[in-house]
Amino acid sequence: LLGFVAFLEKDRSFLKSVFERVCRDERDSEVQLPLHAAVRSGSDALASPIIADAAARGEINAKDGSGWTALHVATFHHVRGKIVKKLLAATGIDATITNSGGSSGLHYFCERYMFPNSGVEVGEALIALGCDVNARNRGQETPLHKACLNPRLRVMIVDLLIRHRADINAV
Repeated sequence: LLGFVAFLEKDRSFLKSVFERVCRDERDSEVQLPLHAAVRSGSDALASPIIADAAARGEINAKDGSGWTALHVATFHHVRGKIVKKLLAATGIDATITNSGGSSGLHYFCERYMFPNSGVEVGEALIALGCDVNARNRGQETPLHKACLNPRLRVMIVDLLIRHRADINAV
């Protein structure tokens, strides 16, 4: 897939038409919507027109078979800040949506985000869009619990959460 994406990145209009004709509203073998697959690819050329189209159609918060939105996918799969920022800026984005496990994009961002140049900005945006720094998922984990598992940005993300009044005594 990545080789195909690299090839298609040369012609964005062709890329967009392929997704519009072939994939729109169809689900792939992992029960993901095309929006989710485009975001997961990590390719800005692939994801940007699909994000814009989904926002224009009011489908930016569409959930896959596991209740994941494109924002869950982006924060879970280490997608670079540029795509995450486009999702966060998309018209109608709801960063507070939780998946079937009760996790929001903030939970996954705290545990898995790897890009220090955009980390604080993305975290601040998630919080500004209403993500609760003390929200618990079905495993009773808060974003602060998840941040402690982050191998690269642990200190930066923990600091961000504490500045936004994360409960440091949550067990």
